[in-house]
Amino acid sequence: MRPYKTLVLLVVLLAPIVATAQTAGQVMFVGYNADGTDGFSFVTFVDIASGTNIRFNDNEWNGTAFDADGTDGSMTWTTAASIPAGTVITINNSRTTPSASTGTVSGGTIDLDAANEVLYMFLGTSVSAPTTFLSAIANNGFSAANGQLPGTLSTTASAISISGNEDVMVYTGSTNCNSTVAACAAAVTAAASWTTQDTSADDSNNGAPDFPTNVPCDFFGTAMYPAVTYYSFATGAWNANTSWSLSADGSSGAVAAGVWPRRSDNVVIRSGHTITIDDVTDNKSACGLSPDGLPRTDVGPVASLPMFYQTGNILVQGTLTVSGVEIMVEGYTRLIAGSTCNLGSTLVNLGYLEVDAAAVMSGLDDMILSGASVTIINTSSTLADDLIIDYSTATLCGSGTTALTTNGGSRISYVNGAGVSQICTSFQVTCPNGGCTGGNPSFPTNGTGTFISGYTGPGGVGFSGNNKLWLKANDLSLANNAAVTSWADASGNSLTATATGATTTRPTFNTNSVNTTLPSISFDGGDFLNLGTPNALNFIPRTNNWSFLCAFNVNTGSSGTFLSKATSDDNNKQYQYTIDSSTPNRYTAFIGGDFHTGAATATGAWTVGMSTTSTNATTGFNTYLNGTADLTGQTVGDGSTTGTDVLIGARRNNSTTDFGFPLTGRIAEIAMYNGVLNTAQRMIVTNYLAAKYGITLVTANDVYTMDNSSNGNFDFDVAGIGQATDASNHRDARGSGIVRMWNASGMGDGEYLMWGHDGTILYSSTTAGVSAPIEERLSRTWRISETGDVGTVSVSFDISLLGTPLGSNLRLLIDRNGTNGFSDNDVTPIAGSTVGTTVVFSNVDFQNGDRFTLGNTDVDDPLPVELVRFRAVAEENTVRLSWSTASETNNDFFTVERSRNAQEWESVRRVPGAGTTKLMNHYEIVDDGPYRGASYYRLKQTDFDLQSKYSELVRVVVDHETPITLHPNPFRDHVRLLIDFEPEQSEVKLYNSNGVEVPFSMKKEGADLVITPGNIPQGLYILKVLDRFVIRTAKLIKTD
Repeated sequence: MRPYKTLVLLVVLLAPIVATAQTAGQVMFVGYNADGTDGFSFVTFVDIASGTNIRFNDNEWNGTAFDADGTDGSMTWTTAASIPAGTVITINNSRTTPSASTGTVSGGTIDLDAANEVLYMFLGTSVSAPTTFLSAIANNGFSAANGQLPGTLSTTASAISISGNEDVMVYTGSTNCNSTVAACAAAVTAAASWTTQDTSADDSNNGAPDFPTNVPCDFFGTAMYPAVTYYSFATGAWNANTSWSLSADGSSGAVAAGVWPRRSDNVVIRSGHTITIDDVTDNKSACGLSPDGLPRTDVGPVASLPMFYQTGNILVQGTLTVSGVEIMVEGYTRLIAGSTCNLGSTLVNLGYLEVDAAAVMSGLDDMILSGASVTIINTSSTLADDLIIDYSTATLCGSGTTALTTNGGSRISYVNGAGVSQICTSFQVTCPNGGCTGGNPSFPTNGTGTFISGYTGPGGVGFSGNNKLWLKANDLSLANNAAVTSWADASGNSLTATATGATTTRPTFNTNSVNTTLPSISFDGGDFLNLGTPNALNFIPRTNNWSFLCAFNVNTGSSGTFLSKATSDDNNKQYQYTIDSSTPNRYTAFIGGDFHTGAATATGAWTVGMSTTSTNATTGFNTYLNGTADLTGQTVGDGSTTGTDVLIGARRNNSTTDFGFPLTGRIAEIAMYNGVLNTAQRMIVTNYLAAKYGITLVTANDVYTMDNSSNGNFDFDVAGIGQATDASNHRDARGSGIVRMWNASGMGDGEYLMWGHDGTILYSSTTAGVSAPIEERLSRTWRISETGDVGTVSVSFDISLLGTPLGSNLRLLIDRNGTNGFSDNDVTPIAGSTVGTTVVFSNVDFQNGDRFTLGNTDVDDPLPVELVRFRAVAEENTVRLSWSTASETNNDFFTVERSRNAQEWESVRRVPGAGTTKLMNHYEIVDDGPYRGASYYRLKQTDFDLQSKYSELVRVVVDHETPITLHPNPFRDHVRLLIDFEPEQSEVKLYNSNGVEVPFSMKKEGADLVITPGNIPQGLYILKVLDRFVIRTAKLIKTD
């Protein structure tokens, strides 16, 4: 990294802010006490310089001056040192011997009245000569008698007007100031955010609100302190400057003395480092906060102890230790695989908590999940006490477990309306030492939540725990018209659809057959693929909930089965999704034996068919076409056939090998979930499929419009979050791409945020179209489609395929005006936090139509090792391999490797690299001895220091062009087949001109295979020979 850039970064982030004179609303009253010895409190939203004088006066302001009737008072508060933004200052004993919590008080006393009182705060040359009013507070409104509201103040921006002659008034609203200073001040003016008391007793100490006990200790947030990302520099305390650096690799050194992460900052604890929290004020806060102390309607009462409270992100690769204090997190907290989190007491999650598999999380007290929090645990975690779920919107999911380890005392508790349905069925709570309570009904216990969570499924909906099947034709790499013998699942459940029938029953792969560039799989009315009988797809009608979706194209008048677990017996049709010939052109289905016919035409074009099935026998089945309801509230039968194969393109007959009702049509994508997709999720998945396959949706369903040609055809890896008009939502999405978004701050009904990219290769970056401080960016661009306003979101990029750029150099680039691309930085580039191979950007406010990408501030730490492309093309009996690089850094050589099975590899050739270069380079070799049929190639790149990495795999099918030789042809009794390999008889088929298979015998004589049909009539016949993944055909004529 270039040293001068590091210096500039340090200056921007660490240089002290020069305080300027305050203006209205930048300093606000937050407490008022007319009982006991009187007093008041105020907060500054800006830094106040040392030696600043702020004046206070409770004489009546008449519009031009204070009335001096001798009954009211005034004083001056002076800073002893600079005061940081967010500080709350309390003046105690203002009536007798005033003192300040910080700074000094001089010039008099103020006897606050319990009725008709106004207190003014201002800058001025004296206590009676204001030049700038900052704020005012009234306990019975502003008036000529009480004191007028100065013209430069307003009760919605800078002054507080309370009615009722209240004795004690305390601001009890949010102290999290994350928008603007003006917005924070406006929040303080809201009377509803104040708690007041007016009795004949001393209200300053007879129960809330007490003064100064209940006055906020401080304010915090990015409006005052823009979030900074700190990377651990060494093992140490959170509140030690020597523990932190501002560069992802520590190259900038430790931060200056007195500097460490604030409450709203983001932190990355790097591998090998341990950071310890042992005080609630370690993050530069004046005090800790408790869940019960937050002004939330969806949090508590559940815990009242002050806690270390962090609203910024905490990303852990190393170890986080919390000792002797409780911790409450509200940002994005993630434990990366291999990391450790040791909790000495209670953990409260109000935000997103994600624990990877192979991470370690253990706690010595409770875990409380509250608010609209999302907790995803994919490892075996432990708690020494209780699991508490607070309110009905917090969720707990993942593929892991939580063990409650206290012997005889641990329990699961649901408070304030929460329930076991907020825990996913995939997540388990155990009680290894016995004696736990709150199980469902005992331990180990799983949740009952069948809602779909997760962000890696189609359109970013679901994960392997609920997205049980996901087949995409574009995952296959076959030649056009090649036979499909296997179709691997992308859900993470390791299912594979295979060709288990005769060679003639294998569907065909069609390249560039949908939306110009994407493939599909063609079923000709006699093909099928078999998924077997996996338990993951054994959905029992009336017992299980599930969802099915398919992107298909069936010609008008054609019919067949998309997916089934069924036989020809109606009672054994557990599920079968079809276009039925008895109801032409309609999307139909058998569910538990009950047959349902759709109302809308489903043929003649690419279509998204979707079905949901719940346990409700009377109204549990629904279907949708391109997002529009087709059938609703249909019955669910009770038929099942659990031992029957799940087939694609057909269903079983009453035998285990025969099949029926085959499909004549094409399929591009299929998925199944073990739960019912909600309205928002159906909308998101439908838009993902519509963008990918060029399907037009009606306006009401079209919430992603950046796939339109007029908007640039951002059709690829589309994903989204959103909330439907029925309040169902999906809050976290990534899908098949590298961009994830979650944590929307203001998502309401009917609002969606979706994104997709332009299809540019991921491994390419460019220096064109950028300007300082950005030196290069990814060539790939994404675009936003926003319906409504979901607020700010968290955004992450998976950079595992982008080489090793320095994380602190990465920026999120947003092009909003669309006129100069990313070169004018019309939205200021946003810095993120990098942990492992993920870079996270927080509080990003996108707008509809925004383009975005990833930028780098230092080309000396480049984005990718820029492999622009890697191709393998079969040419006769060879494979031509070519690749290009946009730049190379320290590249010694490439090694081309090949494999029959993508597991065992052998070297083909070693090719010298170009060392270090910013120029594009092209490479090409020919493999003269490739494997016949299907095989795989990859590229291994090795640096001069012998560090190496691999490209993605490419698959190629080599069809050796030695022709099929038949003689004699025409033939009478038998024909001799000469071919360059010896097929099994099951790989050779003979058909008449009507497509009916003809039996024959086959034997080897010398180099020939002799084929002898039975007594067949003269005419034209077709011979088909399966050569691994390629079917070779030849015509022959039978004569008498």
